[in-house]
Amino acid sequence: MGKVFVFGAVIATLSVLPTAALADENGIECSCVANGERIEIGKVVCLRPGSGKPFMARCERVLNNTSWKRLQDGCPTANLDISDGLEKL
Repeated sequence: MGKVFVFGAVIATLSVLPTAALADENGIECSCVANGERIEIGKVVCLRPGSGKPFMARCERVLNNTSWKRLQDGCPTANLDISDGLEKL
């Protein structure tokens, strides 16, 4: 009786796995939300939480949900130094 129950549970579990795999192939869209925008899985963005410092994160899928994976503290910035250009004028 115990072996039959375990075997049945294994078969039931295995029958669900292909269905979960097909969900991705059938175009079910998953995305994360950041700064008021939807972000596709795999994209990297600068997250700016209301309380705390900004950080770089990638949208990932964990089991059946999307989640942000923190990649590094801080976000890249660009500075434009126009003082060199003004001296040449």
